[in-house]
Amino acid sequence: MIHEVSGSNLHGQYTITLRGPAEGFELSPAQARRVAKATCGVKGCRCGGSLRYGEGPDESSARVIEAGWERRWYLIPAPAAVRDEYGFPIYDEVIA
Repeated sequence: MIHEVSGSNLHGQYTITLRGPAEGFELSPAQARRVAKATCGVKGCRCGGSLRYGEGPDESSARVIEAGWERRWYLIPAPAAVRDEYGFPIYDEVIA
């Protein structure tokens, strides 16, 4: 499935397209580098990808979070992408 991550942070607007399972997944090292480069293209900046600063992801966007001391990055699907076994959207199980 194609996931679109978009929002704004201290460096401005960003949009990233990632491919992976519909239920969310851990990003590969290459995907994590793409996210970091798209969210912070400023040479020498130490914001760490700047997902923590600014307004954050758009309401209808998938979310990328960084977890743990090992700097693992995870994608949380957009609310419209999370569905129950009958195909209906599930909104209360999405991490906001």
